[in-house]
Amino acid sequence: DTKTKIYMVFFIVIVVVMIGIYLYQFLVDETFLPLIVFQWIIVPLKDLGIWIGAFLFFGLMVLQSLIAPIPSEMVLFASGIIWGIVGGAIIGFIGSMISAFIGYYIAYRGGRPLAINSIGEKNVEVLEYYISKHGIILILAMRALPMVPYDLFTLASGFTQMKLKSYAFATGIGTIPRVFFYSWLGYIVTGGDIDILIELYRIE
Repeated sequence: DTKTKIYMVFFIVIVVVMIGIYLYQFLVDETFLPLIVFQWIIVPLKDLGIWIGAFLFFGLMVLQSLIAPIPSEMVLFASGIIWGIVGGAIIGFIGSMISAFIGYYIAYRGGRPLAINSIGEKNVEVLEYYISKHGIILILAMRALPMVPYDLFTLASGFTQMKLKSYAFATGIGTIPRVFFYSWLGYIVTGGDIDILIELYRIE
């Protein structure tokens, strides 16, 4: 139907942009994403109040989820600098969950037909089988382990029709240690001083 086609288009755009950014980041300019994230988004947050800053941060987390590979680690690291360990972890958790559900929903509604056309229905059924058997452990591990890019697993959870309750449970539990780790790391490394972060990424 029309809605499914619209979601398929969104899903295709996400995948194409994702591949393009990966290629540019790793083949052309490895500083591309750090400069964009910190200079144009993270740095301005330090001058805003917590409510406006948090709202914009949530939008950034959604953008990060849909247009990977904007590093979630980089964003969560900055949250610890701006709002401290506990505040950064709470805001990071909410933002991570919002972005996780949006990515899942888009893939759920429009990803399966595209996946079938790309890799075949039998292969999709195999993925669905393993997600149904081990999806909770897989998603929980990918979310909890630092430095593991989990966005592709978010999309896979959607287009394989993983149950929402299972996805939400695994994502929520796995996200808690990740957000606390990066918020703590951001606060400890810079002592809450964003100017140090600016100097590290040479964006003055």
